[in-house]
Amino acid sequence: MMCDFMLYLFFYLIMKVRKDGKRNLLVWAYALITLVLAIFSLYFLSRYRTNQELSAAQSRDLNEECVLLGFYDSGDIWHFLSALGLFFSSVTLLVIDDDMNDAPRHHIFVF
Repeated sequence: MMCDFMLYLFFYLIMKVRKDGKRNLLVWAYALITLVLAIFSLYFLSRYRTNQELSAAQSRDLNEECVLLGFYDSGDIWHFLSALGLFFSSVTLLVIDDDMNDAPRHHIFVF
């Protein structure tokens, strides 16, 4: 879901810049935050070890040491970062067209 959302977000940003030319700093800041969170969440996803074919006791042996506050492992950090990435990508899509509130409808390019 995150990859699909990110592809749509960056497609929309590219098309907005190509056709509209306006650059809102807040939108680009949110997009950058989204990209950074996505990269870090994918990093922690790659470190997360799990095997659903094992029993719960065997799967527990695969757990690594807690890396954040002595309580959260990389799987938990992956969940936090991916949730924040999805949130900021949603916020980016919500504010990307704020500059078009006063534009006449026939002047808005649809792609």
